[in-house]
Amino acid sequence: MKKSKMIVISVFTVVVVLGLILAIFFPALPLYFQMKKKCPSVNRTIEKFDFTEKIPEDFKKIISCGIALEAPSDMYRKNPDSSVEIYVCGEEQNYNTVIMFYEPSDVSEYNASELSYDELKPFCSYINEDVPQSLYEFQKLGLSLNTDDFNMRDKELAETFLRLAVSKELLAGQDKCSHVYSFENNCAEGFIYEYETQKNDTEHIIEIYRAGKYNTEYSVLVRTENPETAKQILKSIEITEE
Repeated sequence: MKKSKMIVISVFTVVVVLGLILAIFFPALPLYFQMKKKCPSVNRTIEKFDFTEKIPEDFKKIISCGIALEAPSDMYRKNPDSSVEIYVCGEEQNYNTVIMFYEPSDVSEYNASELSYDELKPFCSYINEDVPQSLYEFQKLGLSLNTDDFNMRDKELAETFLRLAVSKELLAGQDKCSHVYSFENNCAEGFIYEYETQKNDTEHIIEIYRAGKYNTEYSVLVRTENPETAKQILKSIEITEE
């Protein structure tokens, strides 16, 4: 009986000592497990949108809402009397390509309500990145996170990481979109979010900004049955407004 009691005490002592060691040397460990549960896409890689094929010569230019792009020549505006510009081609109610333009959004008053400048500064210093000054830079920071940036020994840094990781999950979790691409050409930069739809086609939402100027966000939706057509349209996108 005494021997069993001593074993229990010994095991309990070991558990307590291990707990103290973890609490002292790895205070952010509970936050790590919380992050892994809440943010299964934390290590998701942003892919580079790299499409080098030529755009077909018979494509036509469409300009709307500060964006110009090339699209199949048989596309036409579905709703000429509406303020929302939607272009389609294919059979009625079963279009093989849809392009929807959104009005530009003024994000010059961006305020990282999730995290203040003072909260972001230590974390950005830790990962050797500049503190975001715009919505685009904040999204870029969040989307670039992975568990290598998690600091087990600093609870404050770990809490900031967790909040950024939650934002990443809400923005581009794998249950929401199938791929996230970085987009960059000679005039614009931003992100492309790819979604698989129930109609067995692919939908892309593009959010871009004029290179180096992040006060205005330009957005367009492209849905196609043919992935090659989607890439051709996406490659052609440019910002027309100064």
